[in-house]
Amino acid sequence: QADGREVLTIDARCIEAYRGRADVLRRRGEWKHRAEDDPTTDWQDALTDLVRARALKPDDASVERLTGGLYHRLGERKEFKGEDPRGEWRQALDWLGKSIAHDPSSAPGLVNEATVHESLAVWKEAHAEDPAEEFRKVVEGCEKALSLDPRLELAAQKLGDAWLGLGARNLKRGEAAMEDVQQALTAYDRAVAIRTDNWVVHLRRGVALE
Repeated sequence: QADGREVLTIDARCIEAYRGRADVLRRRGEWKHRAEDDPTTDWQDALTDLVRARALKPDDASVERLTGGLYHRLGERKEFKGEDPRGEWRQALDWLGKSIAHDPSSAPGLVNEATVHESLAVWKEAHAEDPAEEFRKVVEGCEKALSLDPRLELAAQKLGDAWLGLGARNLKRGEAAMEDVQQALTAYDRAVAIRTDNWVVHLRRGVALE
């Protein structure tokens, strides 16, 4: 963080300085969250730096992507506290959509957007709402991401999770689920082929086989 501030004292119109400091604040917030400390101030300060970065370059996809990721994390923090996270997640989707529009070839951007839809799907399921639409958006985003980068392991993993979520949703409602489960297994196999030692994928593949 000190390095970012030092650059800002030299050139306050340096977008890289604002973006870099925002990323440091994001990472420090992640560390605080893992340490069971409140990361909210760091993430809000990061958003303030990104507002300044956008003032210098309004259509910068990386700044929009980082902004969307921070709103997603702030929503997760609200959910952790028992509050409604959907306002923050809608803002996350808005910024990530702008990022994708300005950089449609960014596979990580598509996965970030899919991750927010995944969070919404899980939230809806926990609150007796139908998560199907959100899971389908995860599938769509991850398939697009994999078409751009076939080696993107996280996209394959989240694709499997979304299909498994759809299968569980259908099973709960007495609807056919076998095709969804098979799609999940195919996606997990793809993730394992990319990286064989991902124990999370192996675990979820085992759940799909049950």
